[in-house]
Amino acid sequence: MKIQPAMPPEVNEQREINLKTIVKGISNTLGECGKLLDEIVQIWTSLQEDLNIQKIEDDIQQKYKWLEEIQEIAKAFLVLQKLARIC
Repeated sequence: MKIQPAMPPEVNEQREINLKTIVKGISNTLGECGKLLDEIVQIWTSLQEDLNIQKIEDDIQQKYKWLEEIQEIAKAFLVLQKLARIC
């Protein structure tokens, strides 16, 4: 078993400073990653809501088409009703 020679205090202090700097950098980076993930979730949620809005708009357009078809049928019935009165 080899015994490590003692490091001068300045070297140990510098290593400790370097390690603290690295740990702080990693911590900051992880914090930024957390913020980005939160933003991604918010954007995804917003997109899902936008997709629901698009579905609602599509449903409304379909209902307008059905309403137009019903109006055409009603007009045709009115014409048939008038013809039936004449005959």
